[in-house]
This record gives sequence, structure tokens and C-alpha cells, in this order.
Amino acid sequence: MNNMKRIEEHILFKRQNTRRRQSGQAHQHTRQTIMTLYAISLLTIAMLAGPAKSIATSNVSREYRQEPFRICYSVDETGIPQDDSNRNGVPDRVEDIMTQLKSVRDLFLTLGFPDPLGSERFATVNEFVVNLVPRRKLGHNVIGRAHWGASSNGKSIYMEISEDQDAKWSSAPVHEYFHYIQFSAMSYNRAWLLEGTARWAEDVVKDVARQPVDTLAADVQDPYFMRAVTSSSYSSALMLWRPLCAICGTARIPDHLVRKRRYVDGTPVFEGSSIQGAAAIRNVFDCLGRNGMDVKLDKNEEDIDIMNCVRSTVQWCLSKTK
Repeated sequence: MNNMKRIEEHILFKRQNTRRRQSGQAHQHTRQTIMTLYAISLLTIAMLAGPAKSIATSNVSREYRQEPFRICYSVDETGIPQDDSNRNGVPDRVEDIMTQLKSVRDLFLTLGFPDPLGSERFATVNEFVVNLVPRRKLGHNVIGRAHWGASSNGKSIYMEISEDQDAKWSSAPVHEYFHYIQFSAMSYNRAWLLEGTARWAEDVVKDVARQPVDTLAADVQDPYFMRAVTSSSYSSALMLWRPLCAICGTARIPDHLVRKRRYVDGTPVFEGSSIQGAAAIRNVFDCLGRNGMDVKLDKNEEDIDIMNCVRSTVQWCLSKTK
């Protein structure tokens, strides 16, 4: 037994020595490889050396201004495409987002919606800052975000838009801008109101016409229907806001906006020449705004106030069509 034990210990000792030698050889080989690659990299850098500005401009921050908007974006290989068809130094995607924002701002002012700049809530604000950011920074399935309050210095209000949004097919800039109209018109903060009417706002750049819902006047009196609406968010546009707008007539988009506002490639910003129900949405906002900008209610009380304004707006719209 003692001899067998000594043999086993000897075998184990030899195996350990072999592993140490192999490990040392591998370590030495790894060091040699690293030093060789390092030398090659230094040689490559020396060969490519030139003016510092010739090195890749990854993550370089830039701004594009057209009052009252300032778009902040980064130049890198994985973010905003660097196509610049008109060679003005601004990527087409950034320029198109600016065009959509300025166009819908002009339209909403024409339609009688409040101007967020200089409103009671944003009295000191003089610019919108639009940050174009990677989708991963916004969260799962989020393509934009508007911030309720002003910046710390009180001079800017901020929105974020995913940099993968192309204004020619995405209405995210309209949606986020419209949130500031809501914030400046009232203090109510229910998702079925804010997200639902912002979804309607997206329709201003699309050629959308919807048929009126004959049962809407009865639907808004039905507690089960309204419970479904108030527990929703974006989907309230389909259930309530767009049907409401369909019974409240259309407003023409000014010809100069339809004809002249175009993206870099010539695509018009406004696909159609009219928008349904702007008067209905404005009427609801005006109704809620009469309660003041410092309303502090729980969600059930907010729902009741909003529903009352919706019901009165339905009746007002129906009376206009008689």
C-alpha cells in the first residue's frame, strides 16, 4: 500500500510539473503574440498618421438650429445616417426632423392651439431642445419622450427622439411636440388623454379620413365604455379621440404649408390638405384649461373632469353638424 501510494504521488507530481511547463510556455507565447500585435499596431498608426482631424469622428456631438428648435445629435457609424443630399453639412435625417417640427408648429398655431413658448407653464422658455439618442437609451419600445418641466435654468424644454426615426415615415416628432401643447394648455396628466390626443396629432402629417361613429354620443354615456377608455393609453385614440374628431368637421391646412413644406428629397410634409377634428381637441383642452394650471387631483377625479369635457364636446360637435 505504501509503494502504491508513493507511485500515485510520483505520477501526480509529474503531471503538475508538466502543466506548469505547458502553462509557462503558453504564457510566454501569449506575451510574444501580444508584443508582436502591439508593434504592428504602432507601425499601422505611424503609417496612417496625418492631421488629427482625419481620425474617425465617432460620437462627435453636433447641433442644428432653426429657431425655436435646437437639435442635438452625435456623428458615429452606428447612429444617424450621414447622407447629406443638399450638401449643407447637416445629415438629411436631422434636417427632415427639423422640417417636420417647424411645419407642425406653424400648423397648430394656425389651428388655434396654444404656443408652448411664453405660456403660463413655460413663461421663461425660449427654445425647444431635441436630443436624438440611440433607441436603447429610451427603453423598450419607446421612440420618443417629452419632459413635463423646463430645464434647470428655465430657458429650454427638452424632448428626446430615437435617432432611428425617419420623419418621412415617422410621426414621432409631431407626437412629442404636441405633448408641449398639452402641457401648456392644462394640468391634467392622464395617459388616455395625453397619449390618445397625441396619437390624433400624428394624423396631421398623414392623409387620414375616418368615418363618424354613429353610436359615439351613447358610448360616452356608457360607464363600461368609458372605463375601458380611461384604463387605456395610446389605444384611446382608436376608441375615442379619432371617432370624436370624425364627427366634428375638418380644417384646411394652409396651402403654403401643403405646397412648400418638403423634406430634403422633395417629399411633402403634409400628405393631405385637411385635418379632422382639430376643433374638438381644442375644445376639450379649453374646457380643462378653465380649471387652471395648478389643478391637483387624484386619477379618478381627473378622469371625471376629462369625461365631462369629452361629453360636452361630443354634444357641441353634433350641434355643429345639424
